[in-house]
Amino acid sequence: MSYENPSSPIDDSPQRFLRLFHGMAILTSFVILTVACFIIISHSNNNMLLEAERTATKISESLVEEEMETIRFASQEGRRTLIVRPEDIKPLDLRLRMFLQPFDILKIKIYNSDRMIIFCTDEALIGKKDLANASLLSALEGKSISEIKQKKSVLDLYEEQRFDVDMVESYIPVIDTDKQVAGVFEIYIDISKAKQKFVNNIALSIGYLVAVLALVNGLHYLLIRKETEQLNNTQQQLKQMAITDPLTGMHNRRYVIKRLEDEFAKLSRQKEKIYGDGIGCIMIDVDDFKQVNDEYGHFVGDDVLCEVARRITIAVRQYDIPGRFGGEEFIVVLPNVSSAEVLPVAERIRTQINAEPFRVDGASKEIHVSMGIAWSDEKDGAIGMEQLLKISDDRLYVAKERGKNTIIGMDS
Repeated sequence: MSYENPSSPIDDSPQRFLRLFHGMAILTSFVILTVACFIIISHSNNNMLLEAERTATKISESLVEEEMETIRFASQEGRRTLIVRPEDIKPLDLRLRMFLQPFDILKIKIYNSDRMIIFCTDEALIGKKDLANASLLSALEGKSISEIKQKKSVLDLYEEQRFDVDMVESYIPVIDTDKQVAGVFEIYIDISKAKQKFVNNIALSIGYLVAVLALVNGLHYLLIRKETEQLNNTQQQLKQMAITDPLTGMHNRRYVIKRLEDEFAKLSRQKEKIYGDGIGCIMIDVDDFKQVNDEYGHFVGDDVLCEVARRITIAVRQYDIPGRFGGEEFIVVLPNVSSAEVLPVAERIRTQINAEPFRVDGASKEIHVSMGIAWSDEKDGAIGMEQLLKISDDRLYVAKERGKNTIIGMDS
């Protein structure tokens, strides 16, 4: 008789898939939020820059138009430039401060074409040249330049100190009627309020996005969890079917052999074996079962097998491993037993089987079983799993030959 080596149980992966989905949902949401924040911030920064640059352009154009008697175009060494006479600086400064009052202007400079400051709300800077300013140079070439900057502290037009200021620094070229760049306005605009409003809007937008992602992922999670639970239930049913005899509901041959393998492996790993600790095996066969099938039919025979299985299950200990081995043959594996403990279990099985007649096709009928038992403690020279099964099976057939309803054990 050969005994197949059963494969490992079905791996239950639905819960792993659910955990993977949960992790991917969190990661995806994080990526979406990060990308969304980046896009929103970039877009908003660009909008603030463009708006500040437009404001600076309008201010510079208005000042040139309104103060054309003070901020004059002139020719210098064949180039167009801007000039402000020294006596006009003070009156111009007063008028500019009045003109710029509605705007969040922090400072304003006017450069001529030689990069010299000809006017500034900070009077100490007038007359100085800014030769290392790349933005100024680009503006003198006709290109408007704007950049967001942060200052820990700055003086506004009214000589008041402002702290932690976000501002846009704009360089606006001043072009004369001949389309030549005559000078540059450098204007500092305070955007702290606009940025705070923008931060609040971002927080609100991100909050809405988080709520939407949570709702969508939550719905997906619930749907997938429902499907996963169904899949898990189906898998558990398949797993149970893989180890269960469909007729009797007992463990099948595959499962019992696997458990027997495990018990032998466990026994061999024990460094210090307790005296008498071993594995027992009881092979059981229903006597004269062919006659039952021939006389009453296979359906009645199936009922008899189910009742035999029920009585065996009642008789064995809680931690024993009973199963159907095939046909009318059953097996019981007894872990952690001494050789003296196997026979009493077999006796209990026989007693339970013989306790009362079976109901067979509406009538009472005596049904008996024969048993062969074996035991091993896996010590040096002791029998292994294959031999344990073979010996108990051989003793079962000896029991059948000796008149049935018999138990053949180690001392028989």
